[in-house]
Amino acid sequence: MKEISLKHLKGSWWIVTEDFYHNGVLIHKGFKTDLASIPRLLWSICPPFGNYTTPAVIHDHAYGTKYNSRKEADKGFRDNCIAYGVKKWKANLFYRTVRIFGRSHY
Repeated sequence: MKEISLKHLKGSWWIVTEDFYHNGVLIHKGFKTDLASIPRLLWSICPPFGNYTTPAVIHDHAYGTKYNSRKEADKGFRDNCIAYGVKKWKANLFYRTVRIFGRSHY
């Protein structure tokens, strides 16, 4: 699977440095993301980046553009996590977490 190209800005913000296509959707160079929105307290267990970085950016883009429903975006995040090598139990945990806490960000 192709990884998205990112550059750190400052704080928790990153920017996409090359156009990235995923399932016919373009994430433009310059799109800003905070990667996986994981509270700093949990970073030692699950940092905001890993094999779920590209799925997290795709998910942020889906939320930001609303090109599909929130539920579809969350399911896509789970499925993309698994495709990028995240263990199924962890992908399901991420899915349940965004279903519970993602509403205010959509």
